[in-house]
Amino acid sequence: MKKILVLVCFLLLLTSCGKIANPQAEAVTVAKEYFDVVNGANYPKAYDLLDFDSQRQVGESAPEKIKGLENSLYLTNLMKKSTLYTHITLIAQKGNTATFNVCETNYIWEKVWGLGANDINYDVEFTVENGLVMLIKFADCPALNDAIDKNATGLIGIGVEATDDKYLKIIVVHDGYPAKDAGLQVDDVITAIDGINLHDMNITAFEDVYRLRGNPDVPIKLTILRGEQEMQFEIPRVKGDPYTP
Repeated sequence: MKKILVLVCFLLLLTSCGKIANPQAEAVTVAKEYFDVVNGANYPKAYDLLDFDSQRQVGESAPEKIKGLENSLYLTNLMKKSTLYTHITLIAQKGNTATFNVCETNYIWEKVWGLGANDINYDVEFTVENGLVMLIKFADCPALNDAIDKNATGLIGIGVEATDDKYLKIIVVHDGYPAKDAGLQVDDVITAIDGINLHDMNITAFEDVYRLRGNPDVPIKLTILRGEQEMQFEIPRVKGDPYTP
C-alpha cells in the first residue's frame, strides 16, 4: 500500500513539474500561444516555439523547413506583413496534434489586394512534441489560391534592387518580355507604381514588389527616372510564377 501511495505521489509530482504532459492539451496550448505571439508580432517568442527541424506544409505539397539559418524567413515575413489570425476555433484533437479553423489576413491582402479580414479561411493542424511545434500543416485554401493567381502572378520582365533613397532601380531587363518592348532600361529608377510614390508604400511589407507584380490581366503604370528625366510608362503584364514571400 505504501509503495502504491509513493508511486502515485511521484507521478503527481512529475506531472506538476511538467515532466508528464497530456499530448493533446499540450498541442492545443502551444498552438494557441503561437497564434498569440504572431498576432503580437513577437518574433523571438514565435521562433522559440518552433523545433529546430520544424516544417510547414500546404495541402499535399512537400513539407519545407521554417527554422534554421537558411529557413527563418517564413516567420520574418509573417511579422513584416503584419499577419493576423482571427476566429481561431479548435475543431479536432488527436494524439499530439491539434487542428484549428482560422481566418488570416495581413497588410498586403487587405491594403493591396483588397481582401476582407475574413475572406481567407482554412484549417491548420499543429504537431507538437516536447512543447515545440514540429509541423504546421495548412489545408489547401481555394480562396487564397484564387487571390494569389489574381494578384501576384503578373510580371513585366525586370529585376530590381532597392536604392539608398528607397526607390527601385532596374538591374536587368529580360528579352521577350513587355518591359523590353516598352523601352525600359537598366539603371532606370522606379519612383511610383500606378500613381503611388514608393515613399508612400509599406516597404517593410514588400508592398512595392507586390504592386510591381500584380494582376496579370491589368497593365501597370510606372513613373521612371532616367537620369534627370521623369518618364511615364504603361506596360502590359504577362502571367508567371506567383510572388508570395
